[in-house]
Amino acid sequence: MKSLNIADVKSIRLRYVKIGFGTSKASLNDPGKYHVISLDAESPEKSIKVWFPKDGNAEEFIPVLEKAIQTSGKSLTVDKKDELIKWADFETELNNA
Repeated sequence: MKSLNIADVKSIRLRYVKIGFGTSKASLNDPGKYHVISLDAESPEKSIKVWFPKDGNAEEFIPVLEKAIQTSGKSLTVDKKDELIKWADFETELNNA
């Protein structure tokens, strides 16, 4: 299991992402539409992505995440966008910011 110190998180994104076979580094047996919460660090190798099926409970995870951030004293908000994007657009999103 991968871990990330809250101090190393520079942004948090919640995106609705369409994933097909072979389009991500993740090994998914069920391509489709997912809510992905990305804890973005300075280097992509340190970043963490949490995957939820579209009908999963990503929205229930957000308050827990926000509480952890608040407890750490860091000032971060979750950037939420619910329009469907491609995996490639999700991976390159931060490079265009």
